[in-house]
Amino acid sequence: MLFKTDLYICERTYPIDERQRDILSYLYLPLIGQRAYSVYHFLYEESKRMTHFHHYCGLSRLTSYLNISLDQLENACKMLEGIGLLRTFRQSEEKTIYL
Repeated sequence: MLFKTDLYICERTYPIDERQRDILSYLYLPLIGQRAYSVYHFLYEESKRMTHFHHYCGLSRLTSYLNISLDQLENACKMLEGIGLLRTFRQSEEKTIYL
């Protein structure tokens, strides 16, 4: 279960090129749907920004920018994880942090 106070940080293994973006658009979009596709692209853009500095952000940032609920975000992340486009790691201390 996700909470608005949970934090996230994005990291990417490697950048995607034009051909891979086409594959995402034409192959994966029909499988994962528009919402999960939007979440993926937002997180990918965040990962580019976060390569310069590591800054934890609240999940409320994602829900606000994408205009989705926490349940919709959780479902989108599960869809992306299921198809191998996203990996989630939870770090438990005082708050939950998603990497």
